[in-house]
Amino acid sequence: MAAAVEAFDVLVLGAGPAGISAARALLKEGSKSFLVLEARSRLGGRAHASDSLGTQKDLDHGARWIHGVCNDNVMVRLLRELTFDHPDDEGVEYQLCLPKDIDDDDAKLSTDPPFGISDAGDTEVNHSELILKVKGSPEQRPPGKNLTMIVSSSSQDGNITAREASPEARRVSRTIFQEIVESVMENPLETIHSTKASLKLDDGAFEEASLLDLLLLLHDPSHDNNNNNLNDKGKRDRFESICRENLVMKHPQVEETIASLSESEQELFREEVMALFNVEIATVVEAWEGSSLHVLSAKHGMEGTCLGGGHMILPFGYGGLVKRLAFPLVQGNHIRFQHEVISVETTTSSSDNEGSTVVVRCKVTEEGATTIKEFHAKAVVVALPLGVLRSRSIAFEPDLPAPVVHAIQTLGITMRGKIELAFPHCWWPTEYGRFTLACTHLQQSPTYHPYTTFIVESMSGPNILVCYVAGEFSKEIEEKSDEAIQEEIMTVLRQASLASGDIPDPLAIHVTRWLLDPYSRGAWTHCGKGSSPADVKSFRLNEECHQRHLFFAGEHTCDGSTVKGDDFGCVNGAWMSGELAVEAALKCLPS
Repeated sequence: MAAAVEAFDVLVLGAGPAGISAARALLKEGSKSFLVLEARSRLGGRAHASDSLGTQKDLDHGARWIHGVCNDNVMVRLLRELTFDHPDDEGVEYQLCLPKDIDDDDAKLSTDPPFGISDAGDTEVNHSELILKVKGSPEQRPPGKNLTMIVSSSSQDGNITAREASPEARRVSRTIFQEIVESVMENPLETIHSTKASLKLDDGAFEEASLLDLLLLLHDPSHDNNNNNLNDKGKRDRFESICRENLVMKHPQVEETIASLSESEQELFREEVMALFNVEIATVVEAWEGSSLHVLSAKHGMEGTCLGGGHMILPFGYGGLVKRLAFPLVQGNHIRFQHEVISVETTTSSSDNEGSTVVVRCKVTEEGATTIKEFHAKAVVVALPLGVLRSRSIAFEPDLPAPVVHAIQTLGITMRGKIELAFPHCWWPTEYGRFTLACTHLQQSPTYHPYTTFIVESMSGPNILVCYVAGEFSKEIEEKSDEAIQEEIMTVLRQASLASGDIPDPLAIHVTRWLLDPYSRGAWTHCGKGSSPADVKSFRLNEECHQRHLFFAGEHTCDGSTVKGDDFGCVNGAWMSGELAVEAALKCLPS
Protein backbone atom coordinates (compact mmCIF):
# COMPACT_ATOMS: atom_id res chain seq x y z
CA MET A 1 0.00 0.00 0.00
CA ALA A 2 1.45 3.36 -1.04
CA ALA A 3 2.20 5.83 1.72
CA ALA A 4 -0.20 8.75 1.96
CA VAL A 5 0.99 11.99 0.37
CA GLU A 6 1.69 14.73 2.90
CA ALA A 7 1.17 18.37 1.94
CA PHE A 8 2.70 21.51 3.44
CA ASP A 9 2.91 25.16 2.54
CA VAL A 10 6.71 25.01 2.49
CA LEU A 11 9.22 22.18 2.38
CA VAL A 12 12.82 22.81 3.40
CA LEU A 13 15.37 20.42 1.90
CA GLY A 14 18.35 19.95 4.21
CA ALA A 15 18.91 20.55 7.93
CA GLY A 16 22.24 22.34 7.77
CA PRO A 17 22.56 25.96 8.94
CA ALA A 18 20.65 27.32 5.92
CA GLY A 19 17.82 24.82 6.33
CA ILE A 20 17.59 25.34 10.10
CA SER A 21 17.54 29.09 9.57
CA ALA A 22 14.76 28.80 7.00
CA ALA A 23 12.71 26.58 9.29
CA ARG A 24 13.16 28.93 12.25
CA ALA A 25 11.96 31.81 10.08
CA LEU A 26 8.85 29.81 9.14
CA LEU A 27 8.27 28.87 12.77
CA LYS A 28 8.49 32.52 13.76
CA GLU A 29 6.14 33.57 10.92
CA GLY A 30 3.62 31.15 12.34
CA SER A 31 0.93 30.95 9.68
CA LYS A 32 2.46 28.46 7.22
CA SER A 33 2.79 24.73 7.63
CA PHE A 34 6.29 23.46 6.92
CA LEU A 35 8.58 20.46 7.18
CA VAL A 36 12.35 19.96 6.95
CA LEU A 37 13.58 16.87 5.08
CA GLU A 38 17.06 15.67 6.07
CA ALA A 39 18.89 12.69 4.55
CA ARG A 40 21.12 12.08 7.55
CA SER A 41 20.12 10.81 10.96
CA ARG A 42 21.38 14.08 12.45
CA LEU A 43 21.12 17.80 11.82
CA GLY A 44 23.79 20.44 11.26
CA GLY A 45 25.09 19.48 7.82
CA ARG A 46 28.71 20.59 7.58
CA ALA A 47 28.42 22.43 10.92
CA HIS A 48 28.58 19.24 12.93
CA ALA A 49 30.15 18.53 16.30
CA SER A 50 30.30 15.19 18.10
CA ASP A 51 32.41 13.23 20.57
CA SER A 52 34.01 11.20 17.79
CA LEU A 53 37.07 10.34 19.90
CA GLY A 54 35.23 9.24 23.04
CA THR A 55 36.84 11.94 25.20
CA GLN A 56 33.60 13.53 26.43
CA LYS A 57 34.40 16.59 24.33
CA ASP A 58 32.49 17.43 21.18
CA LEU A 59 34.75 18.37 18.27
CA ASP A 60 33.74 20.44 15.27
CA HIS A 61 34.28 18.18 12.27
CA GLY A 62 33.33 20.93 9.83
CA ALA A 63 32.87 24.63 10.51
CA ARG A 64 34.66 25.72 13.67
CA TRP A 65 35.36 29.45 13.69
CA ILE A 66 32.85 32.27 13.78
CA HIS A 67 34.51 34.65 11.32
CA GLY A 68 33.96 38.40 11.63
CA VAL A 69 32.73 39.03 15.16
CA CYS A 70 30.73 42.26 14.95
CA ASN A 71 27.16 43.49 15.16
CA ASP A 72 26.52 42.58 11.53
CA ASN A 73 27.25 38.90 12.15
CA VAL A 74 23.96 37.09 12.56
CA MET A 75 25.61 34.32 14.58
CA VAL A 76 26.81 36.87 17.15
CA ARG A 77 23.28 38.27 17.43
CA LEU A 78 21.85 34.79 17.83
CA LEU A 79 24.30 33.99 20.61
CA ARG A 80 23.20 37.06 22.52
CA GLU A 81 19.54 36.14 22.15
CA LEU A 82 19.87 32.40 22.70
CA THR A 83 18.17 30.80 25.67
CA PHE A 84 20.26 27.80 26.66
CA ASP A 85 17.49 25.33 27.38
CA HIS A 86 18.99 22.41 25.50
CA PRO A 87 19.34 19.22 27.62
CA ASP A 88 23.13 19.37 27.17
CA ASP A 89 23.18 22.71 29.00
CA GLU A 90 21.43 21.57 32.16
CA GLY A 91 23.33 22.93 35.16
CA VAL A 92 25.76 24.89 32.96
CA GLU A 93 25.94 28.68 33.01
CA TYR A 94 27.56 30.46 30.07
CA GLN A 95 29.26 33.82 29.97
CA LEU A 96 29.53 36.15 26.99
CA CYS A 97 33.07 37.47 26.86
CA LEU A 98 32.54 40.50 24.65
CA PRO A 99 30.73 43.79 25.41
CA LYS A 100 27.06 43.93 24.49
CA ASP A 101 27.71 46.55 21.82
CA ILE A 102 30.54 45.66 19.45
CA ASP A 103 31.62 48.40 17.11
CA ASP A 104 32.76 47.21 13.71
CA ASP A 105 35.98 49.17 14.22
CA ASP A 106 36.51 47.71 17.68
CA ALA A 107 35.91 44.19 16.39
CA LYS A 108 38.45 44.34 13.58
CA LEU A 109 41.05 42.38 15.46
CA SER A 110 42.22 40.56 12.36
CA THR A 111 40.98 39.37 9.01
CA ASP A 112 43.94 37.05 8.52
CA PRO A 113 43.47 33.28 8.59
CA PRO A 114 43.01 32.01 12.15
CA PHE A 115 46.13 29.93 11.69
CA GLY A 116 48.33 32.22 9.60
CA ILE A 117 52.03 31.38 9.66
CA SER A 118 53.57 34.84 9.40
CA ASP A 119 56.41 35.18 11.90
CA ALA A 120 55.54 31.73 13.19
CA GLY A 121 57.16 30.91 16.47
CA ASP A 122 56.98 34.34 18.06
CA THR A 123 53.43 35.48 17.43
CA GLU A 124 50.17 34.22 18.80
CA VAL A 125 47.67 31.97 17.11
CA ASN A 126 45.06 34.29 15.71
CA HIS A 127 42.20 33.59 18.11
CA SER A 128 40.68 36.48 20.01
CA GLU A 129 38.70 36.14 23.22
CA LEU A 130 36.03 33.50 23.17
CA ILE A 131 32.63 34.94 22.49
CA LEU A 132 31.14 32.44 24.91
CA LYS A 133 32.51 30.18 27.61
CA VAL A 134 31.35 28.21 30.59
CA LYS A 135 31.12 30.72 33.42
CA GLY A 136 34.02 30.46 35.83
CA SER A 137 36.02 28.16 33.55
CA PRO A 138 39.52 28.96 32.32
CA GLU A 139 39.89 30.31 28.83
CA GLN A 140 39.57 27.38 26.46
CA ARG A 141 41.49 28.58 23.44
CA PRO A 142 44.89 27.00 22.82
CA PRO A 143 48.10 28.69 23.89
CA GLY A 144 49.38 31.21 21.42
CA LYS A 145 52.74 30.25 19.98
CA ASN A 146 53.36 28.64 16.60
CA LEU A 147 56.20 26.23 15.92
CA THR A 148 57.30 25.67 12.33
CA MET A 149 59.54 22.71 11.53
CA ILE A 150 61.31 21.69 8.34
CA VAL A 151 61.27 17.89 7.94
CA SER A 152 63.59 16.66 5.21
CA SER A 153 65.67 13.71 4.07
CA SER A 154 69.42 13.90 3.66
CA SER A 155 70.67 13.76 0.06
CA GLN A 156 73.69 11.77 1.28
CA ASP A 157 72.19 8.96 3.36
CA GLY A 158 68.42 9.48 3.15
CA ASN A 159 68.07 9.96 6.91
CA ILE A 160 65.10 12.07 8.02
CA THR A 161 66.01 15.18 10.00
CA ALA A 162 63.96 18.00 11.49
CA ARG A 163 64.91 21.55 12.41
CA GLU A 164 62.99 24.63 13.46
CA ALA A 165 62.53 27.13 10.67
CA SER A 166 64.79 30.14 11.06
CA PRO A 167 63.26 33.62 11.51
CA GLU A 168 65.20 34.85 8.47
CA ALA A 169 63.85 32.08 6.23
CA ARG A 170 60.32 32.77 7.46
CA ARG A 171 60.70 36.46 6.69
CA VAL A 172 62.16 35.90 3.22
CA SER A 173 59.62 33.22 2.22
CA ARG A 174 56.74 35.43 3.34
CA THR A 175 58.08 38.36 1.32
CA ILE A 176 58.50 36.19 -1.78
CA PHE A 177 55.01 34.74 -1.38
CA GLN A 178 53.51 38.23 -1.10
CA GLU A 179 55.38 39.37 -4.18
CA ILE A 180 54.77 36.35 -6.41
CA VAL A 181 51.38 35.00 -5.35
CA GLU A 182 49.47 37.23 -2.96
CA SER A 183 49.86 40.42 -5.01
CA VAL A 184 48.46 38.59 -8.04
CA MET A 185 45.57 37.16 -6.03
CA GLU A 186 44.61 40.59 -4.71
CA ASN A 187 45.00 42.56 -7.97
CA PRO A 188 44.74 40.18 -10.94
CA LEU A 189 43.37 42.81 -13.35
CA GLU A 190 46.09 45.30 -12.50
CA THR A 191 48.67 42.54 -12.83
CA ILE A 192 47.78 41.52 -16.36
CA HIS A 193 47.26 45.08 -17.60
CA SER A 194 50.65 46.19 -16.29
CA THR A 195 52.65 43.27 -17.69
CA LYS A 196 53.18 41.37 -20.92
CA ALA A 197 50.63 38.80 -19.69
CA SER A 198 47.88 41.01 -21.12
CA LEU A 199 49.15 40.15 -24.60
CA LYS A 200 48.54 36.45 -23.99
CA LEU A 201 45.25 36.53 -22.07
CA ASP A 202 42.13 38.02 -23.63
CA ASP A 203 38.96 38.57 -21.59
CA GLY A 204 37.47 35.19 -22.46
CA ALA A 205 40.65 33.31 -21.57
CA PHE A 206 40.97 35.33 -18.36
CA GLU A 207 37.52 34.16 -17.23
CA GLU A 208 38.58 30.54 -17.73
CA ALA A 209 42.08 30.89 -16.27
CA SER A 210 43.19 29.56 -12.91
CA LEU A 211 45.55 31.42 -10.60
CA LEU A 212 48.22 28.91 -11.63
CA ASP A 213 47.63 29.75 -15.31
CA LEU A 214 48.23 33.41 -14.57
CA LEU A 215 51.34 32.72 -12.49
CA LEU A 216 52.80 30.67 -15.35
CA LEU A 217 52.04 33.42 -17.86
CA LEU A 218 53.82 35.91 -15.64
CA HIS A 219 56.86 33.87 -14.70
CA ASP A 220 57.47 30.99 -17.11
CA PRO A 221 60.35 31.92 -19.43
CA SER A 222 59.26 29.25 -21.91
CA HIS A 223 56.26 31.47 -22.75
CA ASP A 224 52.62 30.41 -22.92
CA ASN A 225 52.60 28.18 -25.98
CA ASN A 226 54.08 25.27 -24.06
CA ASN A 227 51.74 25.73 -21.09
CA ASN A 228 48.66 25.56 -23.30
CA ASN A 229 49.53 21.96 -24.05
CA LEU A 230 49.93 20.97 -20.39
CA ASN A 231 47.29 19.28 -18.27
CA ASP A 232 46.78 20.33 -14.64
CA LYS A 233 49.52 18.04 -13.35
CA GLY A 234 51.91 19.30 -16.01
CA LYS A 235 51.20 22.89 -15.01
CA ARG A 236 51.71 22.11 -11.32
CA ASP A 237 55.03 20.40 -12.07
CA ARG A 238 56.11 23.28 -14.31
CA PHE A 239 55.38 25.88 -11.63
CA GLU A 240 57.31 23.92 -9.02
CA SER A 241 60.20 23.65 -11.44
CA ILE A 242 60.43 27.39 -12.16
CA CYS A 243 60.11 28.16 -8.43
CA ARG A 244 63.04 25.88 -7.67
CA GLU A 245 65.13 26.90 -10.66
CA ASN A 246 64.74 30.63 -10.32
CA LEU A 247 61.60 32.25 -8.95
CA VAL A 248 61.98 31.36 -5.27
CA MET A 249 65.30 29.66 -4.59
CA LYS A 250 67.26 32.27 -6.58
CA HIS A 251 65.15 35.26 -5.64
CA PRO A 252 67.24 38.43 -5.01
CA GLN A 253 66.32 38.37 -1.32
CA VAL A 254 67.61 34.82 -1.05
CA GLU A 255 70.82 35.69 -2.89
CA GLU A 256 71.39 38.71 -0.65
CA THR A 257 70.80 36.71 2.53
CA ILE A 258 73.12 33.83 1.68
CA ALA A 259 76.01 35.88 0.32
CA SER A 260 78.16 35.35 3.40
CA LEU A 261 77.21 31.69 3.97
CA SER A 262 79.14 28.57 3.03
CA GLU A 263 78.03 26.53 0.03
CA SER A 264 76.31 23.90 2.19
CA GLU A 265 74.59 26.60 4.27
CA GLN A 266 73.43 28.33 1.11
CA GLU A 267 71.78 25.16 -0.19
CA LEU A 268 70.14 24.54 3.17
CA PHE A 269 68.72 28.08 3.27
CA ARG A 270 67.39 27.84 -0.30
CA GLU A 271 65.59 24.59 0.52
CA GLU A 272 64.19 26.09 3.71
CA VAL A 273 62.79 29.13 1.91
CA MET A 274 61.25 26.93 -0.78
CA ALA A 275 59.60 24.71 1.84
CA LEU A 276 58.20 27.71 3.71
CA PHE A 277 57.00 29.31 0.46
CA ASN A 278 54.99 26.14 -0.15
CA VAL A 279 53.58 26.32 3.37
CA GLU A 280 52.47 29.91 2.77
CA ILE A 281 50.50 28.69 -0.25
CA ALA A 282 48.99 25.89 1.84
CA THR A 283 47.91 28.31 4.56
CA VAL A 284 46.79 31.39 2.66
CA VAL A 285 45.46 29.84 -0.56
CA GLU A 286 44.37 26.27 0.15
CA ALA A 287 43.31 26.55 3.79
CA TRP A 288 41.83 30.05 3.72
CA GLU A 289 40.56 30.52 0.18
CA GLY A 290 39.60 26.86 -0.05
CA SER A 291 41.26 26.06 -3.35
CA SER A 292 44.48 24.90 -4.96
CA LEU A 293 46.38 27.19 -7.33
CA HIS A 294 45.31 25.22 -10.40
CA VAL A 295 41.60 25.42 -9.46
CA LEU A 296 41.10 28.93 -8.01
CA SER A 297 39.82 31.49 -10.51
CA ALA A 298 42.53 33.98 -11.46
CA LYS A 299 39.98 36.74 -11.98
CA HIS A 300 37.38 36.07 -9.28
CA GLY A 301 39.05 33.84 -6.71
CA MET A 302 39.43 36.62 -4.17
CA GLU A 303 36.07 38.27 -4.77
CA GLY A 304 33.44 38.12 -2.08
CA THR A 305 32.47 39.91 1.09
CA CYS A 306 33.86 39.19 4.55
CA LEU A 307 32.94 40.85 7.82
CA GLY A 308 35.72 42.47 9.79
CA GLY A 309 36.50 41.02 13.19
CA GLY A 310 38.28 38.25 15.00
CA HIS A 311 37.88 34.50 14.66
CA MET A 312 35.91 33.01 17.56
CA ILE A 313 35.39 29.49 18.87
CA LEU A 314 32.69 28.14 21.17
CA PRO A 315 32.95 25.71 24.10
CA PHE A 316 30.35 23.39 22.57
CA GLY A 317 31.48 23.96 19.00
CA TYR A 318 29.80 25.57 16.02
CA GLY A 319 27.90 22.35 15.50
CA GLY A 320 26.70 22.61 19.09
CA LEU A 321 25.38 26.10 18.42
CA VAL A 322 23.42 24.94 15.37
CA LYS A 323 22.04 22.03 17.41
CA ARG A 324 20.82 24.44 20.08
CA LEU A 325 19.27 26.77 17.53
CA ALA A 326 17.43 23.80 16.01
CA PHE A 327 16.08 22.58 19.35
CA PRO A 328 12.59 24.17 18.97
CA LEU A 329 12.27 22.51 15.56
CA VAL A 330 13.18 19.10 16.96
CA GLN A 331 10.76 19.57 19.85
CA GLY A 332 8.00 20.50 17.43
CA ASN A 333 8.68 17.49 15.15
CA HIS A 334 9.39 19.81 12.23
CA ILE A 335 12.37 17.75 10.99
CA ARG A 336 12.18 14.32 9.35
CA PHE A 337 15.50 12.51 9.44
CA GLN A 338 16.67 9.78 7.04
CA HIS A 339 14.54 11.32 4.31
CA GLU A 340 16.86 11.49 1.28
CA VAL A 341 15.44 13.68 -1.48
CA ILE A 342 15.64 11.97 -4.87
CA SER A 343 13.44 14.20 -7.05
CA VAL A 344 11.87 17.65 -7.12
CA GLU A 345 9.11 18.17 -9.68
CA THR A 346 7.13 21.33 -10.31
CA THR A 347 3.64 20.84 -11.70
CA THR A 348 1.33 23.63 -12.80
CA SER A 349 -2.35 23.35 -12.00
CA SER A 350 -4.98 24.09 -14.61
CA SER A 351 -6.59 26.35 -12.05
CA ASP A 352 -4.97 29.76 -11.68
CA ASN A 353 -6.15 29.85 -8.09
CA GLU A 354 -4.14 26.81 -7.13
CA GLY A 355 -0.87 27.82 -8.83
CA SER A 356 2.16 25.54 -8.89
CA THR A 357 2.68 22.48 -6.76
CA VAL A 358 6.14 21.18 -6.02
CA VAL A 359 6.32 17.40 -5.61
CA VAL A 360 9.27 16.13 -3.59
CA ARG A 361 10.02 12.42 -3.46
CA CYS A 362 12.24 10.94 -0.77
CA LYS A 363 13.93 7.64 -0.14
CA VAL A 364 13.12 6.91 3.48
CA THR A 365 14.94 4.43 5.68
CA GLU A 366 13.03 3.24 8.74
CA GLU A 367 13.79 0.14 10.79
CA GLY A 368 16.03 -1.21 8.06
CA ALA A 369 13.39 -0.89 5.33
CA THR A 370 13.52 1.60 2.46
CA THR A 371 10.40 3.15 0.96
CA ILE A 372 9.60 6.08 -1.32
CA LYS A 373 7.50 8.87 0.16
CA GLU A 374 5.93 11.80 -1.63
CA PHE A 375 5.44 15.29 -0.26
CA HIS A 376 3.62 18.22 -1.84
CA ALA A 377 4.30 21.89 -1.18
CA LYS A 378 3.40 25.31 -2.48
CA ALA A 379 7.05 26.33 -2.23
CA VAL A 380 10.37 24.60 -1.60
CA VAL A 381 13.55 25.98 -0.05
CA VAL A 382 16.46 24.00 -1.52
CA ALA A 383 19.10 24.22 1.23
CA LEU A 384 21.31 21.41 -0.06
CA PRO A 385 25.10 21.71 -0.50
CA LEU A 386 26.51 22.61 -3.89
CA GLY A 387 28.32 19.27 -4.02
CA VAL A 388 25.04 17.39 -3.64
CA LEU A 389 23.45 19.43 -6.43
CA ARG A 390 26.45 18.74 -8.67
CA SER A 391 26.35 14.99 -7.97
CA ARG A 392 22.97 14.86 -9.76
CA SER A 393 21.64 12.50 -7.11
CA ILE A 394 18.48 14.63 -7.18
CA ALA A 395 16.42 14.87 -10.36
CA PHE A 396 14.80 18.27 -10.99
CA GLU A 397 11.80 18.15 -13.31
CA PRO A 398 11.81 20.14 -15.49
CA ASP A 399 15.56 20.69 -15.61
CA LEU A 400 16.87 23.66 -13.70
CA PRO A 401 17.41 26.84 -15.75
CA ALA A 402 20.69 27.06 -17.67
CA PRO A 403 22.27 29.81 -15.49
CA VAL A 404 21.67 27.74 -12.35
CA VAL A 405 23.04 24.60 -14.02
CA HIS A 406 26.13 26.56 -15.09
CA ALA A 407 26.66 27.74 -11.51
CA ILE A 408 26.30 24.21 -10.16
CA GLN A 409 28.80 22.87 -12.67
CA THR A 410 31.48 25.59 -12.46
CA LEU A 411 31.66 27.00 -8.93
CA GLY A 412 34.53 25.48 -7.00
CA ILE A 413 34.02 22.92 -4.24
CA THR A 414 36.64 22.99 -1.51
CA MET A 415 38.53 19.86 -0.54
CA ARG A 416 39.19 20.33 3.18
CA GLY A 417 39.34 17.84 6.01
CA LYS A 418 40.50 17.11 9.53
CA ILE A 419 42.34 14.24 11.14
CA GLU A 420 41.46 14.26 14.85
CA LEU A 421 43.77 12.49 17.29
CA ALA A 422 43.25 11.86 21.03
CA PHE A 423 46.37 10.98 23.04
CA PRO A 424 46.79 9.46 26.51
CA HIS A 425 48.67 12.57 27.62
CA CYS A 426 50.00 15.87 26.29
CA TRP A 427 53.40 14.99 24.82
CA TRP A 428 54.01 18.24 22.91
CA PRO A 429 55.50 21.46 24.36
CA THR A 430 52.58 23.11 26.14
CA GLU A 431 53.51 26.66 25.15
CA TYR A 432 52.52 25.93 21.55
CA GLY A 433 49.01 25.94 20.12
CA ARG A 434 49.92 25.15 16.56
CA PHE A 435 52.56 23.18 14.70
CA THR A 436 53.41 23.73 11.04
CA LEU A 437 55.38 20.99 9.31
CA ALA A 438 57.07 21.56 5.97
CA CYS A 439 57.44 17.91 4.96
CA THR A 440 59.86 18.15 2.06
CA HIS A 441 60.61 14.43 2.35
CA LEU A 442 56.99 13.71 1.35
CA GLN A 443 57.26 15.52 -2.00
CA GLN A 444 55.80 18.76 -0.65
CA SER A 445 55.26 21.26 -3.48
CA PRO A 446 53.34 24.50 -4.21
CA THR A 447 50.22 22.40 -4.85
CA TYR A 448 50.75 19.39 -2.57
CA HIS A 449 50.92 19.86 1.19
CA PRO A 450 51.09 16.67 3.27
CA TYR A 451 50.43 16.88 7.02
CA THR A 452 51.14 20.61 7.22
CA THR A 453 48.94 22.07 9.97
CA PHE A 454 48.32 20.71 13.47
CA ILE A 455 46.14 22.64 15.94
CA VAL A 456 45.95 21.97 19.67
CA GLU A 457 42.22 21.57 20.25
CA SER A 458 42.17 22.98 23.78
CA MET A 459 44.61 23.94 26.50
CA SER A 460 42.26 22.38 29.04
CA GLY A 461 40.60 19.00 28.89
CA PRO A 462 41.47 16.14 26.55
CA ASN A 463 44.85 15.89 24.83
CA ILE A 464 43.73 16.36 21.25
CA LEU A 465 45.61 17.39 18.12
CA VAL A 466 43.73 18.13 14.91
CA CYS A 467 45.56 17.97 11.59
CA TYR A 468 43.98 20.16 8.90
CA VAL A 469 44.40 18.92 5.34
CA ALA A 470 43.43 20.60 2.08
CA GLY A 471 43.59 20.42 -1.69
CA GLU A 472 44.98 17.41 -3.51
CA PHE A 473 46.33 15.90 -0.30
CA SER A 474 42.90 16.09 1.35
CA LYS A 475 41.43 14.20 -1.59
CA GLU A 476 44.17 11.58 -1.28
CA ILE A 477 43.58 11.20 2.47
CA GLU A 478 39.87 10.50 2.03
CA GLU A 479 40.66 7.41 -0.01
CA LYS A 480 42.83 5.86 2.73
CA SER A 481 41.78 3.81 5.74
CA ASP A 482 41.98 5.26 9.24
CA GLU A 483 44.66 2.68 10.06
CA ALA A 484 46.85 3.74 7.14
CA ILE A 485 46.40 7.43 7.98
CA GLN A 486 47.30 6.84 11.63
CA GLU A 487 50.47 5.01 10.67
CA GLU A 488 51.51 7.80 8.29
CA ILE A 489 50.66 10.71 10.55
CA MET A 490 52.38 9.24 13.60
CA THR A 491 55.50 8.58 11.53
CA VAL A 492 55.51 12.24 10.48
CA LEU A 493 54.96 13.54 14.02
CA ARG A 494 57.85 11.44 15.31
CA GLN A 495 60.08 12.51 12.43
CA ALA A 496 59.31 16.15 13.23
CA SER A 497 61.01 15.85 16.64
CA LEU A 498 58.31 17.82 18.44
CA ALA A 499 58.96 16.04 21.74
CA SER A 500 62.13 15.17 23.62
CA GLY A 501 60.74 11.79 24.71
CA ASP A 502 58.70 9.06 23.10
CA ILE A 503 55.46 10.02 21.38
CA PRO A 504 52.61 7.64 22.24
CA ASP A 505 50.16 6.22 19.75
CA PRO A 506 46.76 7.93 19.82
CA LEU A 507 43.92 6.40 21.80
CA ALA A 508 41.50 7.23 18.99
CA ILE A 509 41.44 8.73 15.51
CA HIS A 510 38.63 10.28 13.49
CA VAL A 511 38.96 11.36 9.86
CA THR A 512 36.41 13.66 8.25
CA ARG A 513 35.61 12.74 4.67
CA TRP A 514 33.42 15.57 3.42
CA LEU A 515 34.22 14.95 -0.25
CA LEU A 516 33.16 11.29 -0.10
CA ASP A 517 30.12 12.02 2.08
CA PRO A 518 27.12 11.66 -0.27
CA TYR A 519 25.26 14.36 1.66
CA SER A 520 27.96 17.02 1.38
CA ARG A 521 30.36 16.14 -1.49
CA GLY A 522 32.83 18.77 -0.35
CA ALA A 523 33.56 21.33 2.34
CA TRP A 524 32.52 24.79 1.14
CA THR A 525 32.33 26.86 -2.06
CA HIS A 526 34.81 29.11 -3.82
CA CYS A 527 35.10 30.73 -7.25
CA GLY A 528 36.90 28.15 -9.34
CA LYS A 529 38.23 28.80 -12.83
CA GLY A 530 35.38 29.43 -15.25
CA SER A 531 33.03 30.68 -12.54
CA SER A 532 32.22 34.17 -11.28
CA PRO A 533 30.07 36.03 -8.73
CA ALA A 534 27.33 36.06 -11.37
CA ASP A 535 27.03 32.30 -10.85
CA VAL A 536 26.51 32.84 -7.13
CA LYS A 537 23.79 35.40 -7.83
CA SER A 538 21.96 33.05 -10.21
CA PHE A 539 20.75 30.82 -7.38
CA ARG A 540 18.91 33.61 -5.64
CA LEU A 541 17.84 35.82 -8.53
CA ASN A 542 16.67 33.35 -11.18
CA GLU A 543 13.09 34.28 -12.04
CA GLU A 544 12.27 30.92 -13.61
CA CYS A 545 13.10 29.18 -10.33
CA HIS A 546 10.86 31.62 -8.48
CA GLN A 547 8.03 30.96 -10.93
CA ARG A 548 8.48 27.26 -10.17
CA HIS A 549 8.42 28.11 -6.45
CA LEU A 550 12.00 26.93 -5.92
CA PHE A 551 14.18 29.07 -3.65
CA PHE A 552 17.84 28.21 -3.11
CA ALA A 553 19.74 28.71 0.14
CA GLY A 554 23.19 27.81 1.41
CA GLU A 555 26.67 29.28 1.60
CA HIS A 556 27.05 28.89 -2.18
CA THR A 557 24.19 31.37 -2.78
CA CYS A 558 25.69 34.29 -0.80
CA ASP A 559 27.15 37.23 -2.72
CA GLY A 560 26.99 39.88 0.00
CA SER A 561 24.93 42.27 -2.11
CA THR A 562 21.68 41.96 -0.15
CA VAL A 563 22.68 42.52 3.47
CA LYS A 564 25.94 42.74 5.40
CA GLY A 565 27.12 39.37 6.60
CA ASP A 566 25.65 37.49 3.64
CA ASP A 567 29.11 36.03 3.07
CA PHE A 568 30.13 33.34 0.58
CA GLY A 569 31.45 30.10 2.08
CA CYS A 570 30.58 31.00 5.70
CA VAL A 571 28.02 29.73 8.21
CA ASN A 572 26.78 33.26 8.85
CA GLY A 573 26.12 33.62 5.13
CA ALA A 574 24.38 30.25 4.98
CA TRP A 575 22.18 31.24 7.92
CA MET A 576 21.16 34.53 6.32
CA SER A 577 20.47 32.79 3.02
CA GLY A 578 17.87 30.61 4.72
CA GLU A 579 16.06 33.66 6.05
CA LEU A 580 16.23 35.40 2.66
CA ALA A 581 14.91 32.31 0.85
CA VAL A 582 11.89 32.13 3.16
CA GLU A 583 11.26 35.85 2.70
CA ALA A 584 11.16 35.31 -1.07
CA ALA A 585 9.07 32.13 -0.78
CA LEU A 586 6.41 33.79 1.37
CA LYS A 587 5.84 36.39 -1.33
CA CYS A 588 4.64 33.68 -3.71
CA LEU A 589 2.20 32.19 -1.20
CA PRO A 590 -1.29 33.48 -0.53
CA SER A 591 -1.43 35.46 2.71
